[in-house]
Amino acid sequence: MSINPEDVAKSAPEVAKGALSGDVLSAEAVEAYLRRHPQFLNEHPELIAALVPPEFDHGAGVLDMQRFMLQRLKGELARLRTRERALLAAAEANVVNQGRVHHAVKTLLAATSFQHLIRIAVDELPAMLDVAAAAIGVENGERLPGAAGDTGVVVLKPGMIDALVGADRAIALRPLAEGDRVVFGANAARVRSVAMMRLSFGPHAPAGLFALGASAADGFDARQGTDLLGFLAHVLQLRIRRWLSLGT
Repeated sequence: MSINPEDVAKSAPEVAKGALSGDVLSAEAVEAYLRRHPQFLNEHPELIAALVPPEFDHGAGVLDMQRFMLQRLKGELARLRTRERALLAAAEANVVNQGRVHHAVKTLLAATSFQHLIRIAVDELPAMLDVAAAAIGVENGERLPGAAGDTGVVVLKPGMIDALVGADRAIALRPLAEGDRVVFGANAARVRSVAMMRLSFGPHAPAGLFALGASAADGFDARQGTDLLGFLAHVLQLRIRRWLSLGT
């Protein structure tokens, strides 16, 4: 009888009931196949977790170490499968986020004026990045060229950016705090976690802030990487500098 290894390796209950029934595949056939292919379980280690190891009677008070080792192996395989699924999910999410950030950057680069750039950052980026809100802020209340205050730039008190981001940090990811409501305004009601990114517009320009707010409490978390956010903030910073230098 010719046996397909894929049939032996299938673990779904509905498949196993038919494929491994006595009418379809005999115990002798399975044994013969495994003897001809001694590396089968090495190539399909996930099957070990489904097997029931034999018990050996070594006498009173003597532990069956073989059974203990197989049980431990099953647990380790289960943990590895869980970790593998988590890693795959994280990798897939990272690919999605990369695509979103790249699209956002291309849109920022296509801005035709300072006002257009600010509008893209505040009004269009939330949908592109799948977040609830975005905001740009500057300290000291100085008016930026090009009537930036009319485009949605938020004026912040001196020292507020250090309080929001951290004096020695460029990016902060955390749950929504009370002070963030000044940044997000009416949109703060939809925000549960935030990403705060420091912006520098030049040696003589006021300190700047780019903020994103997510509707989920774990949308932004301190354990997450910040490379993509840092890249996005850097591009926005350079574009703002360019338009400020042009005075438009």
